[in-house]
Amino acid sequence: MVTTPAFHCFLASVTADPNVTVPSSKTYIDILDNHFERFTQDASELFLEEFKELDETPFMTMEHDLWTNSSKNSIVGVSGSFFDRQW
Repeated sequence: MVTTPAFHCFLASVTADPNVTVPSSKTYIDILDNHFERFTQDASELFLEEFKELDETPFMTMEHDLWTNSSKNSIVGVSGSFFDRQW
């Protein structure tokens, strides 16, 4: 986690909020601990369903990210890309 004064200054300038706070590493760990089990279960079910829809094509790339918005809500982003048989 980047917590340097320069990074805080950067965030303050891009958010136009001089009081912007950078969540701590512990905050992210707590978020992951609280949501990891449910997220992995939901993601596994979704990926299994999509895998079957793709005629079990094994060429899939997954990307994920976790962050909080200005209201301190946890946000998890996941995207996937793949080649199907008709590509």
